[in-house]
Amino acid sequence: MKFYIVSKLDDVSVKISNELRTKLINGGAIEDEVSPNIVVSIGGDGTMLRAVHEYIEKVDDVCFVGLHTGTLGFYTNYTLDDVDLLCDNLLNKNPSIDEYSLIEVRYNNKTQLALNEIRVENNYHTQEIDIYLNEQYLQTFKGNGICLATAIGSTGYNRSLKGPIIHPSLDVMIMSEIAAIHHRYFSTLSSPLVMGRNTIFKMVIKPSKHILLGIDHEIYDDLELTEIECKLSDKKFKMLNYNEFSYVQRLRKAFLEKD
Repeated sequence: MKFYIVSKLDDVSVKISNELRTKLINGGAIEDEVSPNIVVSIGGDGTMLRAVHEYIEKVDDVCFVGLHTGTLGFYTNYTLDDVDLLCDNLLNKNPSIDEYSLIEVRYNNKTQLALNEIRVENNYHTQEIDIYLNEQYLQTFKGNGICLATAIGSTGYNRSLKGPIIHPSLDVMIMSEIAAIHHRYFSTLSSPLVMGRNTIFKMVIKPSKHILLGIDHEIYDDLELTEIECKLSDKKFKMLNYNEFSYVQRLRKAFLEKD
């Protein structure tokens, strides 16, 4: 087994990272930053997003597993007390693999992948965006912006926008509007829109200052954006599941259970 650990930089996470690294190497695993087949994220969901994007070019060949030391661990199966359990599972147990769709984002002759969501936002001026589905005009949006989320990312920013939580077994994208303008002369769908795998979602963006493009945790604020095209990628984010931690358990742990 070739592994690498991506850790949050707080003292607790770094300590856990060093402890786990030593245990894995003593158990015969090989640390390989360049070409690991398993990446361990130690921190919270933000750390997992960072880990995925560090290895996004090799996402087909890498599986991820997370240990939670942060405030919310929707992408993590293990807690601070589970270091020995995680080490034993990695060294000795055959996991199941949960696969989740990514969004392929094309703009300015570039292609990137998003695990949670892509966002086009403008908090200074009303942003105008023409939206097309498979080259058919749907609507013109006016407001702060648009969020396009994956099913597994539907519990993130999308949920904060009152978008639906989608079970990750469904291969879909969800569009949610961000602070849309509504009055008797102008309106939009006003509801989230769920789209299937064969949908190409295109945004034609009216030129404006202060446009932000968010792809998961990464923010780009110096781009000249005129058109963005999104679709579900054939590439998958793969999570190792050793302890049968179900999606229902994740939802309860993240949003319903109180410490």
